[in-house]
Amino acid sequence: MDFIRAVFFSGSLFLSFAFGYPIVLVASFFIPKPERKFFWTKMGAGMVRVICKMVGIRIKLVGQLPTLDSPILVAGNHASALDGFLINDLFKGRLYALTAPFRDFPFPFPPWFARGACIPVQRDWHDELLYPEVGKRRGVIQTLVGLLKEGNSVLIFPEGHYERTGELHYFHTGVARLSIASSTPVCPFTISGLDKILIGSMALHPGTATITFGQKIHPPYDVGVNSKEAVLQFRDKIQNTVIKSLPLRNIPSYLKEKQQDKIAAFFDIDRTLYLGYSQQDFLKYLLEHHVVPFSELVKTFEWILEEKIGMLEHQELMNRAYEVFNGWDMERLTKTCKQFFDERVPHKLFDKMTPYIKDHQEQGHATVLVTEVVEPLGKYFREFFETTDIIATRMCQKKGLCTGSVKVIMCGKEKAKAAKQWAEKHGIDLSKSYAYADSPSDFYLLHEVGFPTAVRPKHALLVEAQKRNWKILE
Repeated sequence: MDFIRAVFFSGSLFLSFAFGYPIVLVASFFIPKPERKFFWTKMGAGMVRVICKMVGIRIKLVGQLPTLDSPILVAGNHASALDGFLINDLFKGRLYALTAPFRDFPFPFPPWFARGACIPVQRDWHDELLYPEVGKRRGVIQTLVGLLKEGNSVLIFPEGHYERTGELHYFHTGVARLSIASSTPVCPFTISGLDKILIGSMALHPGTATITFGQKIHPPYDVGVNSKEAVLQFRDKIQNTVIKSLPLRNIPSYLKEKQQDKIAAFFDIDRTLYLGYSQQDFLKYLLEHHVVPFSELVKTFEWILEEKIGMLEHQELMNRAYEVFNGWDMERLTKTCKQFFDERVPHKLFDKMTPYIKDHQEQGHATVLVTEVVEPLGKYFREFFETTDIIATRMCQKKGLCTGSVKVIMCGKEKAKAAKQWAEKHGIDLSKSYAYADSPSDFYLLHEVGFPTAVRPKHALLVEAQKRNWKILE
Protein backbone atom coordinates (compact mmCIF):
# COMPACT_ATOMS: atom_id res chain seq x y z
CA MET A 1 0.00 0.00 0.00
CA ASP A 2 2.86 2.38 0.80
CA PHE A 3 4.26 1.79 -2.69
CA ILE A 4 0.89 2.64 -4.28
CA ARG A 5 0.68 5.83 -2.20
CA ALA A 6 4.18 6.82 -3.32
CA VAL A 7 3.28 6.30 -6.99
CA PHE A 8 0.03 8.25 -6.55
CA PHE A 9 1.86 11.05 -4.75
CA SER A 10 4.60 11.36 -7.39
CA GLY A 11 2.08 11.13 -10.22
CA SER A 12 -0.17 13.74 -8.66
CA LEU A 13 2.74 16.15 -8.22
CA PHE A 14 3.81 15.69 -11.83
CA LEU A 15 0.32 16.12 -13.30
CA SER A 16 -0.56 19.07 -11.06
CA PHE A 17 2.56 21.05 -11.92
CA ALA A 18 2.58 20.05 -15.61
CA PHE A 19 -1.07 20.78 -16.37
CA GLY A 20 -1.38 23.56 -13.80
CA TYR A 21 1.40 25.59 -15.43
CA PRO A 22 -0.60 27.03 -18.35
CA ILE A 23 -3.58 27.74 -16.07
CA VAL A 24 -1.46 29.64 -13.53
CA LEU A 25 0.39 31.37 -16.38
CA VAL A 26 -2.88 32.81 -17.72
CA ALA A 27 -4.08 33.72 -14.23
CA SER A 28 -0.81 35.48 -13.44
CA PHE A 29 -1.45 38.12 -16.10
CA PHE A 30 -4.28 39.40 -13.90
CA ILE A 31 -1.88 39.79 -10.96
CA PRO A 32 0.14 43.02 -10.55
CA LYS A 33 3.65 42.41 -11.90
CA PRO A 34 5.49 42.91 -8.58
CA GLU A 35 3.25 40.24 -7.00
CA ARG A 36 3.52 37.58 -9.70
CA LYS A 37 6.55 35.81 -8.24
CA PHE A 38 4.77 35.35 -4.93
CA PHE A 39 1.60 34.24 -6.75
CA TRP A 40 3.49 31.42 -8.49
CA THR A 41 5.12 30.37 -5.22
CA LYS A 42 1.79 30.43 -3.38
CA MET A 43 0.04 28.34 -6.02
CA GLY A 44 2.82 25.74 -6.12
CA ALA A 45 2.96 25.45 -2.34
CA GLY A 46 -0.83 25.20 -2.17
CA MET A 47 -0.92 22.32 -4.66
CA VAL A 48 1.66 20.41 -2.63
CA ARG A 49 -0.39 20.96 0.54
CA VAL A 50 -3.54 19.57 -1.10
CA ILE A 51 -1.71 16.50 -2.48
CA CYS A 52 -0.11 15.85 0.92
CA LYS A 53 -3.55 15.81 2.53
CA MET A 54 -4.79 13.39 -0.14
CA VAL A 55 -2.11 10.81 0.73
CA GLY A 56 -2.41 11.23 4.50
CA ILE A 57 0.45 13.60 5.26
CA ARG A 58 -0.61 15.94 8.05
CA ILE A 59 1.27 19.06 9.13
CA LYS A 60 1.50 19.97 12.83
CA LEU A 61 2.70 23.45 13.73
CA VAL A 62 4.54 23.93 17.04
CA GLY A 63 5.48 27.37 18.31
CA GLN A 64 4.35 30.71 17.00
CA LEU A 65 4.51 31.35 13.27
CA PRO A 66 6.54 34.56 12.86
CA THR A 67 4.97 37.53 11.16
CA LEU A 68 6.49 39.26 8.14
CA ASP A 69 5.98 42.79 9.47
CA SER A 70 9.74 43.23 9.17
CA PRO A 71 12.33 41.21 7.21
CA ILE A 72 13.39 37.84 8.64
CA LEU A 73 15.59 34.96 7.57
CA VAL A 74 13.64 31.73 7.94
CA ALA A 75 16.24 28.96 8.31
CA GLY A 76 16.06 25.31 9.29
CA ASN A 77 16.92 21.72 8.52
CA HIS A 78 16.26 20.23 5.08
CA ALA A 79 14.40 16.98 5.78
CA SER A 80 13.04 16.37 2.27
CA ALA A 81 12.43 17.81 -1.18
CA LEU A 82 9.01 19.01 0.05
CA ASP A 83 10.35 21.38 2.69
CA GLY A 84 10.39 24.56 0.63
CA PHE A 85 6.78 24.08 -0.41
CA LEU A 86 5.61 23.27 3.12
CA ILE A 87 7.32 26.26 4.74
CA ASN A 88 6.29 28.73 2.05
CA ASP A 89 2.70 27.50 2.27
CA LEU A 90 2.62 28.59 5.92
CA PHE A 91 3.72 32.07 4.83
CA LYS A 92 1.24 32.24 1.91
CA GLY A 93 4.11 32.13 -0.58
CA ARG A 94 5.64 35.40 0.62
CA LEU A 95 9.20 34.15 1.15
CA TYR A 96 11.99 34.39 -1.39
CA ALA A 97 13.55 30.90 -1.38
CA LEU A 98 17.22 30.12 -1.94
CA THR A 99 17.28 26.97 -4.09
CA ALA A 100 19.50 24.61 -6.02
CA PRO A 101 19.94 25.46 -9.73
CA PHE A 102 16.57 25.06 -11.42
CA ARG A 103 17.88 22.53 -13.96
CA ASP A 104 18.86 20.29 -11.05
CA PHE A 105 15.15 19.61 -10.46
CA PRO A 106 13.08 17.22 -12.58
CA PHE A 107 10.43 18.46 -14.99
CA PRO A 108 7.96 20.14 -14.54
CA PHE A 109 9.38 22.08 -11.57
CA PRO A 110 12.06 24.27 -13.25
CA PRO A 111 9.64 26.57 -15.13
CA TRP A 112 7.61 27.06 -11.92
CA PHE A 113 10.70 27.99 -9.93
CA ALA A 114 11.89 30.34 -12.68
CA ARG A 115 8.64 32.31 -12.42
CA GLY A 116 8.35 32.04 -8.64
CA ALA A 117 10.15 33.83 -5.82
CA CYS A 118 13.19 31.56 -6.09
CA ILE A 119 16.87 32.48 -6.20
CA PRO A 120 19.16 29.68 -7.50
CA VAL A 121 22.74 29.34 -6.26
CA GLN A 122 25.77 27.19 -7.00
CA ARG A 123 26.14 25.07 -3.89
CA ASP A 124 29.28 23.08 -4.69
CA TRP A 125 31.61 21.77 -7.43
CA HIS A 126 28.74 19.82 -9.05
CA ASP A 127 26.67 22.95 -9.60
CA GLU A 128 29.70 24.92 -10.77
CA LEU A 129 30.43 22.22 -13.34
CA LEU A 130 26.91 21.65 -14.70
CA TYR A 131 25.24 25.01 -14.17
CA PRO A 132 27.79 27.76 -14.90
CA GLU A 133 24.98 30.20 -15.70
CA VAL A 134 23.75 30.14 -12.10
CA GLY A 135 24.91 32.77 -9.62
CA LYS A 136 27.90 32.06 -7.39
CA ARG A 137 27.49 32.16 -3.63
CA ARG A 138 29.06 35.56 -2.99
CA GLY A 139 26.98 37.28 -5.67
CA VAL A 140 23.76 35.58 -4.53
CA ILE A 141 24.33 36.71 -0.94
CA GLN A 142 24.61 40.29 -2.19
CA THR A 143 21.33 39.86 -4.10
CA LEU A 144 19.60 38.51 -1.00
CA VAL A 145 20.97 41.32 1.16
CA GLY A 146 19.36 43.75 -1.28
CA LEU A 147 16.01 41.92 -1.08
CA LEU A 148 16.09 41.92 2.72
CA LYS A 149 16.89 45.62 2.88
CA GLU A 150 13.90 46.24 0.60
CA GLY A 151 11.66 44.66 3.25
CA ASN A 152 11.40 41.10 1.92
CA SER A 153 11.94 37.88 3.88
CA VAL A 154 13.99 34.90 2.78
CA LEU A 155 13.80 31.12 3.25
CA ILE A 156 17.13 29.31 3.39
CA PHE A 157 18.21 25.76 4.13
CA PRO A 158 21.78 26.10 5.49
CA GLU A 159 22.59 22.42 4.83
CA GLY A 160 22.38 23.03 1.08
CA HIS A 161 21.16 19.47 0.41
CA TYR A 162 18.32 17.54 1.95
CA GLU A 163 18.90 14.72 4.43
CA ARG A 164 18.83 11.50 2.40
CA THR A 165 19.63 9.30 5.39
CA GLY A 166 17.46 11.22 7.84
CA GLU A 167 20.37 12.89 9.66
CA LEU A 168 21.35 16.53 9.78
CA HIS A 169 24.15 17.82 7.52
CA TYR A 170 26.52 20.54 8.66
CA PHE A 171 25.33 24.14 8.23
CA HIS A 172 27.08 26.31 5.65
CA THR A 173 28.04 29.78 6.83
CA GLY A 174 25.88 31.57 4.23
CA VAL A 175 22.93 32.03 6.60
CA ALA A 176 25.18 33.67 9.21
CA ARG A 177 26.89 35.89 6.63
CA LEU A 178 23.55 36.96 5.20
CA SER A 179 22.10 37.76 8.60
CA ILE A 180 25.14 39.77 9.69
CA ALA A 181 25.46 41.63 6.37
CA SER A 182 21.80 42.67 6.33
CA SER A 183 21.28 43.02 10.12
CA THR A 184 18.33 40.65 9.77
CA PRO A 185 17.26 38.26 12.55
CA VAL A 186 17.10 34.52 11.89
CA CYS A 187 13.87 32.67 12.67
CA PRO A 188 14.92 29.01 13.19
CA PHE A 189 12.64 26.08 12.47
CA THR A 190 12.84 22.30 12.38
CA ILE A 191 10.95 19.79 10.28
CA SER A 192 10.66 16.33 11.80
CA GLY A 193 8.70 13.20 11.02
CA LEU A 194 9.11 13.19 7.25
CA ASP A 195 11.76 10.47 7.47
CA LYS A 196 9.00 8.18 8.81
CA ILE A 197 6.62 9.23 6.02
CA LEU A 198 8.77 9.40 2.89
CA ILE A 199 10.56 6.05 3.15
CA GLY A 200 13.16 5.91 0.42
CA SER A 201 11.98 6.74 -3.10
CA MET A 202 9.36 4.03 -3.43
CA ALA A 203 7.29 4.10 -0.24
CA LEU A 204 5.05 6.62 1.50
CA HIS A 205 3.46 5.97 4.87
CA PRO A 206 0.71 8.32 6.19
CA GLY A 207 1.74 10.32 9.22
CA THR A 208 2.34 13.72 10.77
CA ALA A 209 5.22 16.05 9.96
CA THR A 210 5.95 18.53 12.73
CA ILE A 211 7.23 22.02 11.94
CA THR A 212 8.59 23.78 15.01
CA PHE A 213 9.45 27.49 15.08
CA GLY A 214 11.79 28.95 17.66
CA GLN A 215 12.54 32.44 18.90
CA LYS A 216 14.30 34.90 16.62
CA ILE A 217 18.08 34.96 16.82
CA HIS A 218 19.57 38.42 16.28
CA PRO A 219 22.99 38.74 14.64
CA PRO A 220 25.90 40.44 16.39
CA TYR A 221 25.80 44.09 15.35
CA ASP A 222 29.37 45.02 16.17
CA VAL A 223 31.09 42.73 13.64
CA GLY A 224 31.22 42.38 9.87
CA VAL A 225 31.04 39.39 7.52
CA ASN A 226 34.83 39.47 7.23
CA SER A 227 35.17 38.33 10.83
CA LYS A 228 35.49 34.58 10.28
CA GLU A 229 35.33 33.82 14.00
CA ALA A 230 32.12 35.82 14.48
CA VAL A 231 30.50 34.22 11.42
CA LEU A 232 31.35 30.70 12.61
CA GLN A 233 30.12 31.41 16.14
CA PHE A 234 26.82 32.76 14.85
CA ARG A 235 26.47 29.82 12.43
CA ASP A 236 27.02 27.42 15.33
CA LYS A 237 24.41 29.25 17.41
CA ILE A 238 21.82 28.85 14.64
CA GLN A 239 22.71 25.19 14.09
CA ASN A 240 22.63 24.34 17.80
CA THR A 241 19.21 25.97 18.13
CA VAL A 242 17.90 23.75 15.34
CA ILE A 243 19.52 20.64 16.84
CA LYS A 244 17.79 21.21 20.19
CA SER A 245 14.38 20.83 18.52
CA LEU A 246 15.22 17.72 16.47
CA PRO A 247 14.48 14.12 17.52
CA LEU A 248 17.62 12.20 18.51
CA ARG A 249 17.33 9.94 15.44
CA ASN A 250 17.89 12.97 13.17
CA ILE A 251 21.09 14.06 14.93
CA PRO A 252 24.37 12.47 13.74
CA SER A 253 26.00 10.37 16.46
CA TYR A 254 29.35 12.13 16.02
CA LEU A 255 27.88 15.39 17.33
CA LYS A 256 27.67 13.75 20.74
CA GLU A 257 31.38 12.85 20.77
CA LYS A 258 33.95 15.01 22.56
CA GLN A 259 37.02 13.77 20.66
CA GLN A 260 36.25 14.34 16.98
CA ASP A 261 39.87 13.65 16.01
CA LYS A 262 39.40 10.00 17.02
CA ILE A 263 36.80 9.52 14.29
CA ALA A 264 37.43 8.63 10.65
CA ALA A 265 35.19 8.18 7.62
CA PHE A 266 36.21 5.64 4.97
CA PHE A 267 34.88 5.99 1.42
CA ASP A 268 34.92 3.53 -1.45
CA ILE A 269 35.30 5.10 -4.93
CA ASP A 270 33.70 3.00 -7.69
CA ARG A 271 29.89 3.08 -7.58
CA THR A 272 30.08 5.09 -4.35
CA LEU A 273 31.80 8.35 -5.21
CA TYR A 274 31.99 7.51 -8.91
CA LEU A 275 28.97 6.44 -10.96
CA GLY A 276 30.44 3.34 -12.52
CA TYR A 277 33.83 1.67 -12.64
CA SER A 278 36.58 4.21 -13.13
CA GLN A 279 39.23 1.71 -14.19
CA GLN A 280 37.01 0.23 -16.92
CA ASP A 281 36.30 3.76 -18.13
CA PHE A 282 40.03 4.48 -18.04
CA LEU A 283 40.70 1.51 -20.33
CA LYS A 284 37.99 2.73 -22.73
CA TYR A 285 39.64 6.15 -22.66
CA LEU A 286 42.99 4.60 -23.59
CA LEU A 287 41.32 2.84 -26.52
CA GLU A 288 39.67 6.02 -27.76
CA HIS A 289 43.01 7.81 -27.69
CA HIS A 290 44.88 4.90 -29.32
CA VAL A 291 47.18 4.64 -26.32
CA VAL A 292 46.98 0.83 -26.16
CA PRO A 293 46.28 -1.71 -28.93
CA PHE A 294 42.65 -2.58 -29.54
CA SER A 295 43.45 -6.28 -29.12
CA GLU A 296 44.60 -5.69 -25.55
CA LEU A 297 41.34 -4.04 -24.58
CA VAL A 298 39.27 -6.73 -26.29
CA LYS A 299 41.01 -9.30 -24.10
CA THR A 300 40.39 -7.19 -21.00
CA PHE A 301 36.67 -6.87 -21.67
CA GLU A 302 36.46 -10.60 -22.40
CA TRP A 303 37.90 -11.22 -18.94
CA ILE A 304 35.37 -8.81 -17.43
CA LEU A 305 32.57 -10.82 -19.08
CA GLU A 306 34.06 -14.07 -17.78
CA GLU A 307 34.10 -12.62 -14.27
CA LYS A 308 30.46 -11.57 -14.50
CA ILE A 309 29.37 -15.11 -15.44
CA GLY A 310 31.54 -16.70 -12.74
CA MET A 311 34.28 -18.16 -14.93
CA LEU A 312 37.04 -15.93 -13.54
CA GLU A 313 37.89 -14.81 -10.02
CA HIS A 314 37.92 -11.05 -9.50
CA GLN A 315 41.52 -11.00 -8.29
CA GLU A 316 42.69 -12.91 -11.36
CA LEU A 317 40.75 -10.53 -13.59
CA MET A 318 42.51 -7.53 -12.08
CA ASN A 319 45.93 -9.18 -12.26
CA ARG A 320 45.45 -9.81 -15.98
CA ALA A 321 44.01 -6.33 -16.66
CA TYR A 322 47.00 -4.57 -15.14
CA GLU A 323 49.28 -6.32 -17.65
CA VAL A 324 48.17 -3.62 -20.10
CA PHE A 325 50.56 -1.26 -18.29
CA ASN A 326 53.60 -3.55 -18.43
CA GLY A 327 56.61 -1.45 -19.39
CA TRP A 328 54.87 1.89 -18.94
CA ASP A 329 56.91 4.69 -17.43
CA MET A 330 55.27 5.70 -14.12
CA GLU A 331 55.48 9.36 -15.07
CA ARG A 332 53.63 8.63 -18.31
CA LEU A 333 50.97 6.61 -16.48
CA THR A 334 50.45 9.36 -13.91
CA LYS A 335 50.13 12.02 -16.63
CA THR A 336 47.61 9.89 -18.56
CA CYS A 337 45.58 9.30 -15.40
CA LYS A 338 45.50 13.05 -14.81
CA GLN A 339 44.24 13.71 -18.34
CA PHE A 340 41.52 11.06 -17.98
CA PHE A 341 40.45 12.39 -14.59
CA ASP A 342 40.18 16.02 -15.72
CA GLU A 343 38.30 15.17 -18.93
CA ARG A 344 35.92 12.45 -17.77
CA VAL A 345 35.69 11.91 -14.02
CA PRO A 346 33.98 15.06 -12.65
CA HIS A 347 30.96 14.49 -14.91
CA LYS A 348 30.48 10.99 -13.45
CA LEU A 349 30.94 11.71 -9.76
CA PHE A 350 27.97 10.96 -7.48
CA ASP A 351 27.26 14.47 -6.28
CA LYS A 352 24.89 13.26 -3.52
CA MET A 353 27.96 12.02 -1.61
CA THR A 354 29.54 15.48 -1.40
CA PRO A 355 27.58 16.56 1.72
CA TYR A 356 28.68 13.43 3.59
CA ILE A 357 32.35 14.01 2.86
CA LYS A 358 31.97 17.65 3.90
CA ASP A 359 30.07 16.68 7.07
CA HIS A 360 33.05 14.69 8.29
CA GLN A 361 35.65 17.20 7.16
CA GLU A 362 33.84 20.06 8.90
CA GLN A 363 33.81 18.05 12.13
CA GLY A 364 37.56 17.47 11.92
CA HIS A 365 37.27 13.75 11.13
CA ALA A 366 39.91 11.99 9.07
CA THR A 367 38.51 11.16 5.62
CA VAL A 368 40.12 8.21 3.84
CA LEU A 369 39.48 6.71 0.41
CA VAL A 370 39.75 2.91 0.49
CA THR A 371 39.63 1.64 -3.05
CA GLU A 372 40.53 -0.99 -5.59
CA VAL A 373 41.45 1.83 -7.98
CA VAL A 374 45.17 1.93 -8.72
CA GLU A 375 47.18 4.56 -6.87
CA PRO A 376 48.18 6.72 -9.90
CA LEU A 377 44.47 7.29 -10.67
CA GLY A 378 43.18 7.20 -7.10
CA LYS A 379 45.39 10.08 -5.99
CA TYR A 380 43.44 12.47 -8.21
CA PHE A 381 40.22 11.46 -6.45
CA ARG A 382 41.99 12.27 -3.20
CA GLU A 383 43.07 15.69 -4.46
CA PHE A 384 39.58 16.47 -5.79
CA PHE A 385 37.76 15.61 -2.56
CA GLU A 386 40.64 16.89 -0.38
CA THR A 387 40.62 13.77 1.78
CA THR A 388 43.14 13.02 4.49
CA ASP A 389 44.58 9.94 2.82
CA ILE A 390 43.97 7.18 0.29
CA ILE A 391 44.46 3.43 0.56
CA ALA A 392 44.58 2.12 -3.01
CA THR A 393 45.84 -0.77 -5.10
CA ARG A 394 49.60 -0.34 -5.49
CA MET A 395 51.29 -1.24 -8.75
CA CYS A 396 54.65 -2.95 -8.84
CA GLN A 397 57.44 -1.12 -10.59
CA LYS A 398 61.08 -1.68 -11.40
CA LYS A 399 63.46 1.14 -12.25
CA GLY A 400 60.53 3.52 -12.74
CA LEU A 401 58.64 1.19 -15.05
CA CYS A 402 55.38 -0.66 -14.37
CA THR A 403 55.77 -4.45 -14.31
CA GLY A 404 52.10 -5.12 -15.11
CA SER A 405 51.48 -6.64 -11.67
CA VAL A 406 50.26 -5.31 -8.32
CA LYS A 407 51.37 -5.80 -4.74
CA VAL A 408 47.91 -6.17 -3.21
CA ILE A 409 44.50 -5.63 -4.80
CA MET A 410 42.58 -3.45 -2.34
CA CYS A 411 39.36 -5.45 -2.36
CA GLY A 412 37.17 -7.41 0.07
CA LYS A 413 38.97 -8.39 3.27
CA GLU A 414 42.05 -6.45 2.20
CA LYS A 415 40.09 -3.20 2.47
CA ALA A 416 38.98 -4.02 6.00
CA LYS A 417 42.49 -5.07 6.99
CA ALA A 418 44.07 -1.91 5.54
CA ALA A 419 41.45 0.37 7.15
CA LYS A 420 42.05 -1.30 10.51
CA GLN A 421 45.81 -0.85 10.22
CA TRP A 422 45.38 2.79 9.19
CA ALA A 423 43.11 3.41 12.17
CA GLU A 424 45.57 1.84 14.61
CA LYS A 425 48.43 3.90 13.18
CA HIS A 426 46.52 7.18 13.47
CA GLY A 427 44.74 6.58 16.80
CA ILE A 428 41.26 6.22 15.30
CA ASP A 429 38.41 4.56 17.19
CA LEU A 430 36.66 2.37 14.59
CA SER A 431 33.64 1.83 16.84
CA LYS A 432 32.90 5.56 16.46
CA SER A 433 33.90 5.77 12.80
CA TYR A 434 32.02 5.61 9.49
CA ALA A 435 32.28 3.79 6.17
CA TYR A 436 30.46 4.26 2.87
CA ALA A 437 30.50 1.59 0.15
CA ASP A 438 28.33 -0.21 -2.40
CA SER A 439 29.49 -3.77 -3.06
CA PRO A 440 28.95 -7.08 -1.24
CA SER A 441 32.74 -7.36 -1.15
CA ASP A 442 32.76 -4.18 0.96
CA PHE A 443 30.83 -5.94 3.72
CA TYR A 444 34.04 -6.56 5.66
CA LEU A 445 34.97 -2.86 5.60
CA LEU A 446 31.47 -1.78 6.59
CA HIS A 447 31.43 -4.33 9.41
CA GLU A 448 34.63 -2.89 10.91
CA VAL A 449 33.10 0.51 11.76
CA GLY A 450 30.40 1.56 14.18
CA PHE A 451 28.38 3.48 11.60
CA PRO A 452 28.26 1.84 8.16
CA THR A 453 26.29 3.19 5.19
CA ALA A 454 25.47 1.17 2.09
CA VAL A 455 25.56 3.55 -0.90
CA ARG A 456 23.47 2.59 -3.94
CA PRO A 457 24.03 -0.99 -2.78
CA LYS A 458 23.96 -4.06 -4.95
CA HIS A 459 21.22 -6.52 -4.00
CA ALA A 460 23.31 -8.77 -1.77
CA LEU A 461 24.63 -5.82 0.24
CA LEU A 462 21.16 -4.24 0.37
CA VAL A 463 19.80 -7.40 1.98
CA GLU A 464 22.61 -7.41 4.56
CA ALA A 465 22.20 -3.70 5.26
CA GLN A 466 18.46 -4.07 5.85
CA LYS A 467 19.01 -7.09 8.07
CA ARG A 468 21.60 -5.26 10.18
CA ASN A 469 19.71 -1.93 10.19
CA TRP A 470 22.56 -0.07 8.49
CA LYS A 471 22.03 3.29 6.85
CA ILE A 472 21.17 3.06 3.16
CA LEU A 473 21.82 5.90 0.71
CA GLU A 474 20.14 5.40 -2.67
